[in-house]
Amino acid sequence: MVKALGCLFISRGASADKRDQIVEQIGERQQTVELTGKYPPIVIFPEGGTSNGHYILPLKRGAFAHLRAVKPIILKYSYGTVSPAWDVAPFMPLVIMMLSLFDFKCEVIELPTFIPNDYLFSNHADKGKEKHEIYAWAVREVMSAAGDMDKSEAAFREKLYYEKILGFRKDVPVIKQERESHCLMIKKSKKANTELIEDFY
Repeated sequence: MVKALGCLFISRGASADKRDQIVEQIGERQQTVELTGKYPPIVIFPEGGTSNGHYILPLKRGAFAHLRAVKPIILKYSYGTVSPAWDVAPFMPLVIMMLSLFDFKCEVIELPTFIPNDYLFSNHADKGKEKHEIYAWAVREVMSAAGDMDKSEAAFREKLYYEKILGFRKDVPVIKQERESHCLMIKKSKKANTELIEDFY
């Protein structure tokens, strides 16, 4: 079904070269959509992970690397008893609880198409070394304001570490430059409770 929809497949644990190839594929698809209309608009979840719904995470480069126009869409969930956010609960019990207590709604906020320009890059040059970083920063700022969401700098891998601490994951590989962050998570977990995830998400 996903092949029929023309989806692009992204491997979360891919090498740097493979990630670069995926970004190139996204850019080629964006260009094809804009110039020929051969495909429907490509949908990308630019955070690359999920928060508890109250924060917007840093945006990955895939949607912005080729400086093509994007149309930001914000999904805001409201719920009664059980949050639909997959954060500290194991996935299957969360799905069962959500289906048995189906009391949440999703508000869709559609923003105007965002087209990067020289004014953005010259006036906000301090927001990134590369143009795509400045572009992603600007879109995130707009989404944060329009969706009334705070920004969190937490990486998706920190969420995986937290799930490992809680016993929901057996192993999470630690990249060398992330060891310090991992150690900090473990220290904080010593005073863990069910609300600790709010410190990060």
